[in-house]
Amino acid sequence: MPPRIRKSNDTLGTLIQTRRLELGMTIEEAAAKAQVGAKTWGKYENGESMRQDKVRGVCRALRWKTLPDTVQSDIRLKSSIGDSPSFNDDGITIDESHDAWSAYLAETFGRDAAIAFAYGSDIQFDQISEDLAELGKLPRGSHLGQLDCSWTADLLPEQFLTRYDYEFVYALRQTVNALRTRFTRGYTRLHSVIEELTFYLILQEADSLPDVYPPFAHGDYHDGEWEEWFGDVCGDTDLIDLLYGDYVISPDNIYHFDHWLKQQFYMPQPKGDHQPDDTQDDDHLIK
Repeated sequence: MPPRIRKSNDTLGTLIQTRRLELGMTIEEAAAKAQVGAKTWGKYENGESMRQDKVRGVCRALRWKTLPDTVQSDIRLKSSIGDSPSFNDDGITIDESHDAWSAYLAETFGRDAAIAFAYGSDIQFDQISEDLAELGKLPRGSHLGQLDCSWTADLLPEQFLTRYDYEFVYALRQTVNALRTRFTRGYTRLHSVIEELTFYLILQEADSLPDVYPPFAHGDYHDGEWEEWFGDVCGDTDLIDLLYGDYVISPDNIYHFDHWLKQQFYMPQPKGDHQPDDTQDDDHLIK
């Protein structure tokens, strides 16, 4: 069956171009994020037809939940940033007053790491909550891959896509909250694959921060630096190498989905820093 087509729409083309410019992206950059060619993106901005299987990539590149409704006269575009981070005329305000500010990350890796964690955890919580709301409308057992648009599905390892049902996505959101609580208290050990994975999802938002937070853009951060922070906190980058590499994970591997919620790691922190007792955090751990 050939891919479905979104019919041409001059208004949508204008909205796509306007949104791209708002985000400060070139056509080439937007096309790369959407995983289409620059010429194809140019056609979208000219109002030409879009294949249905390309919609998710375009939405992700522009940080839209779905393509805007061009029929409505009062179109209000909502980006994936949502309402969680606070904004002023200069962009997002993220500092020590933020609920998820981690002094440990700031002291160990610099303020950029603490900013990325606070911002990324806000974004992930909102995105996961939106996906939960959509999954709740589907029959039990439905998974993220069945949603029309899901940023969470795009970020999680593709091998286990059909396992990402409501219960798992709920556990993922709870893990975001758990890490926010623990990192603000200075406890950064990660005990399970789902905790490592959640930390990975949070930190990878750092690469989008220069577009929306000028102080971050003018700092010393370089693309992909968050992977170094991830490796230092976790003690290795096995999760990235295995789950996002060209591997088929066998059921007996600790990184197989069946083991994600099991507490199986207790990694030392970099530089031998003292870590507070985590017994007070048991209520926040995924069991």
